[in-house]
Amino acid sequence: MITEKTDFQLLTFDADTKLVSITWQENTKLMTEEQYRNEQLQTRDFCLKNKPAKLCVNTQNLFFVITPDLQVWTDVNLVQPLIEQGVSRFAFIMPEDIFTQVSIQQAVEENPQQLESTRFFDKEAEGMSWLLKG
Repeated sequence: MITEKTDFQLLTFDADTKLVSITWQENTKLMTEEQYRNEQLQTRDFCLKNKPAKLCVNTQNLFFVITPDLQVWTDVNLVQPLIEQGVSRFAFIMPEDIFTQVSIQQAVEENPQQLESTRFFDKEAEGMSWLLKG
């Protein structure tokens, strides 16, 4: 298991399952747009280095609304490179905050390729089960 901690996330890679887990931390309440971009670039670099086939993104503690401009930026700078590298499944563990939920779903909708291979879950165990089946 390879683990990396950033200012706002915990990233882990399991080579046996080719799965990267991304867990956003509660301190995202204080995150700026610039810090969000930096976090996503660190996530991209971690994934490109480890070459996962699946991603589990736990956003239960993400308290940052992703604006439409950032949704497009995320697709171009994170999602598309991951799809091109071979990530085929994305599971999002959703937060309770409805505004954050909607912003995450809209970000996913930016990329039709990602939308086809993405599912949203309330519990991490459900998301992990779906990822590990496929």
